[in-house]
Amino acid sequence: MPDDGERERKVQKFLAKKYEPYVEFAKKILFEKVNNVIISNRLTNEPCVVVADTYGHSAFMDKIQKAQVFSGNNESPLSDFKKIMEINPHHRVNQILLERIQQGKTDLEVEELVELLYETAAFHSGFAARDPNEFVKRFYQIYSKAMGVISMDRK
Repeated sequence: MPDDGERERKVQKFLAKKYEPYVEFAKKILFEKVNNVIISNRLTNEPCVVVADTYGHSAFMDKIQKAQVFSGNNESPLSDFKKIMEINPHHRVNQILLERIQQGKTDLEVEELVELLYETAAFHSGFAARDPNEFVKRFYQIYSKAMGVISMDRK
């Protein structure tokens, strides 16, 4: 009879294979922001989390570095270390996104959802938004669609 560790490895391997289209799609969309997208075996409630790469800055170090006086408006090459996005394969949001990607429904809406998911997870993990205005704009667009509002522009 296999032990729990072996069973867990098999489950993780199965999930990695199953979510391969999602992972590749997310890497393509987030190529400027992430080094890797992986399937997590530690998340329980959140759909995803963003963590620092092995040689990257933690969220706290990122904030310190961005607060430095010499950083100013011209970004330091050290200020934008790419991160790792860990996806929770058991969360319903990711299951729905996987279904859409597998069905070839990779339109602008799915791209925006993946990007918003990443940005929200990065924010929740303590990282500052790269472009807060773009984040807010994307959020309101997606929220408006969900509420059935066709256009947010007032005329």
